[in-house]
Amino acid sequence: MRKLIQLIVGFMLVTGSLVATLATVDLRDFELRGYVDATKDQNLPFALDRPGVNVELTQYNRAELTETLGAIRDANFRWLRQFAYWDAIEPAPGDFAWAQWDLLADALRDFPQLEPVAVLMNSPAWARQAGLEATPSAPPQSPADFAAFCRAFAARYGDVIDYYQVWDEPNLGEAWGGRDPRAAEYAAMLAAAREAILQADPSAVIVAAALAPTVETGGRNISDIRYLEAMYAHGARDLMDAVAGKPYGQSASPLDRRVGEDRLNFSRIIALREVMLANGDGKKTLWASNYGWNALPRDWQGEASIWGRVSADEQIQYTL
Repeated sequence: MRKLIQLIVGFMLVTGSLVATLATVDLRDFELRGYVDATKDQNLPFALDRPGVNVELTQYNRAELTETLGAIRDANFRWLRQFAYWDAIEPAPGDFAWAQWDLLADALRDFPQLEPVAVLMNSPAWARQAGLEATPSAPPQSPADFAAFCRAFAARYGDVIDYYQVWDEPNLGEAWGGRDPRAAEYAAMLAAAREAILQADPSAVIVAAALAPTVETGGRNISDIRYLEAMYAHGARDLMDAVAGKPYGQSASPLDRRVGEDRLNFSRIIALREVMLANGDGKKTLWASNYGWNALPRDWQGEASIWGRVSADEQIQYTL
């Protein structure tokens, strides 16, 4: 009887230890989801040593550009994400309005420490399909028209710009001319743009459009996770040198490790990375094109923010 009791107690201790061990492993996997030790995985891409900032530099004159770019450099930023609107640059077929971008490119040549990322976005009315003439965010009716613009842009500014991001948030209907987003259409646009840019600027890096975080899974808005999966299904792996997302923090701390299609937080970008890995694309970088937390005034009486809300102190803490 004593030996039987000892055996039962021993079995209970082993079982308890096993349960505790498995629970610890589960907790570790939860806490470290998305983390990879760079010393143990040689497939990791290069690290970006300095942060970037979204800018609107075409509003400035030459003196203001020099002052603004100097301030950005002194703040230790490296990457400048600047939209290049096709509808503003080519309002009529073959009629290019380069003046603002010529001014910006000339100023950037004095700041080799800064790395501009041109976001090629919008279509002119003449390039859209019938019925969408008043919707600049609509994709062009013909990818070839967009490709011709991309080629002209890269040929003119390839000495200043090495990084080109093709469109922005194509998984949202608002950024797709009010139409239902279709990854197949975007992949065709990306393919045409990539070929055209590389013809004019062979060393260019093509960044896929930054996908907007959304929990909607169809219709006018498609989850960024599902949209990226669809992009890969339509051959986008060979069309992009980097993937991009927008891990807005909403109301959650960046230490919130929960990742799911129904959850909007900073860790959501881990899900995009896992889509890349599932498609054998782990050597590419994943860019956070936009991120941040919304802090409203303490006495705010307006509508609740759809972007969540944190305090001003939390905004600073979370961003850092």
